[in-house]
Amino acid sequence: VFTDARIGQEIMPPADNAQVITIGDKSKLSALGPTGDKRIKPDFVIENSKVQFTNGNETSGSSNAAAMVAGAVAVMKSHKMTLTWRE
Repeated sequence: VFTDARIGQEIMPPADNAQVITIGDKSKLSALGPTGDKRIKPDFVIENSKVQFTNGNETSGSSNAAAMVAGAVAVMKSHKMTLTWRE
C-alpha cells in the first residue's frame, strides 16, 4: 500500500529516512516537510529545476531537482574521489 503525500506537505517514505539525502525545489509541488516524526526535510532545496527538451516539453519538480544534484555530485566525485557527503 502506498500513501500519497498532500502536495507541498509531509515528506513520505523512503525520502523521510534519516540516512537519505532529500532534494527539493521551490515549486509548489515539492514537499516542504516535516517528516512524520517532525524532522526537517528536504535536506537541500534548489531554486529552479525546470528542464526544457528539444521537442519543447518542459518539466520541473523534485524529481528533476534530485537528478540535477546527483549529476553535479557525480561530476564533483569524478574530480575528487575522496569527496564525502559532509563536504
